[in-house]
Amino acid sequence: MIKANDIEETDAERFDAAIERDAKGGKFDALAEEALAAHRAGQSLDLLNPGSIAAAST
Repeated sequence: MIKANDIEETDAERFDAAIERDAKGGKFDALAEEALAAHRAGQSLDLLNPGSIAAAST
């Protein structure tokens, strides 16, 4: 008998494998470069510093 937990684990394993394949295939390279360019331009927030988020929203 298949249990719901078994299905969830299988789905998670497939998802992880797909993300790893896509990452190795370069599918995220453009997105990563866009994010890094925005960060270099000062368009990112320090998520570890809650004060920076509050200051940005005012």
